[in-house]
Amino acid sequence: MTIILDLDYTLLDTVRFKEDFFSHGEEVLARTGDYLYPGAVEFLSRLRGTSARMILLTFGDIAWQTAKVDRAGLRPYFDEVIATAEEKKNIIGRFRGADVVVINDNGVETAAMMAAVPEFRYILKRGPKVIPESLDCDIVDTFDEVEKLLSFEKSRVQ
Repeated sequence: MTIILDLDYTLLDTVRFKEDFFSHGEEVLARTGDYLYPGAVEFLSRLRGTSARMILLTFGDIAWQTAKVDRAGLRPYFDEVIATAEEKKNIIGRFRGADVVVINDNGVETAAMMAAVPEFRYILKRGPKVIPESLDCDIVDTFDEVEKLLSFEKSRVQ
């Protein structure tokens, strides 16, 4: 199994991070790990302990996204980190042929990925963005809920 995770608003409390960054500047970047959602590191540690291939796919300025990933200490949890300025729907197709679960926060972005690669499983971790009513995937609030959804697949994940 391959698990593709998003960074901003999924693992990282980007609202709080941006507020502090604009108030305090570059010193906040050095403490990016302090802005991970509660339970994020434990969740990633548990997934890392399985045989799942872990991909971090983050959209935005490549240098900025890479800096946040590195300063948050997230790289060791992932087999591959993809920071891209290209839409995610254009990136995820390279993982076709694998059993893939995509975990993202942005409903519009998730809908676009679902249209591009409908055979993947999608889980939306609720964030600050509006969720389209037509979005047909599991919607969760916590990492524990994500794990429960993945639990039926544990025999394949481990």
